[in-house]
Amino acid sequence: MRICFIASPGIHTNPWLKYFADNGHEVHLITTESSRGSTDNVKLHLLKRFGPRIRIINYLVNSIPMMLRFKKLIRNINPDIIHAHSIMDTTLLGVVSGFHPFVVTPWGSDVLIVPKQSKFSRWMVRYVLKRADLIACDGEHMMEPLIELGAEPQKIKLTYFGVDTQKFKP
Repeated sequence: MRICFIASPGIHTNPWLKYFADNGHEVHLITTESSRGSTDNVKLHLLKRFGPRIRIINYLVNSIPMMLRFKKLIRNINPDIIHAHSIMDTTLLGVVSGFHPFVVTPWGSDVLIVPKQSKFSRWMVRYVLKRADLIACDGEHMMEPLIELGAEPQKIKLTYFGVDTQKFKP
């Protein structure tokens, strides 16, 4: 299977990348940040940003060029699935590309804190959640906020990171 992740490389993402790469899948990572940690057997695609670090100006300056580069990357990679980690501005690229299946894995603050910071952030999170084919979350405490933000309950799947739930259960 050819899997394309949209994420920031690091402690949360790298175990997912490693798991799928080690199990024979072709793994691609599209990111706006340089690699942190080991991403062996993963094809890294860096989408560079231009302009100032001011958030709204950065969106305006980068949105169309990044979308064009992203769509070209997706055509070239031709993935079986796109899996975005954390709901951030680059996650929007996966949504507006129209590619399916599209999976999103919120990390916590992107659902619990970010939507409260601005109307734009709340809109962005709701937009992504409503268009995802599957939402993987790592805790029951996330399920209700996801639904409140517009996620369809049947699309939410609970994943326990690093725990064999057959071996360790209450």
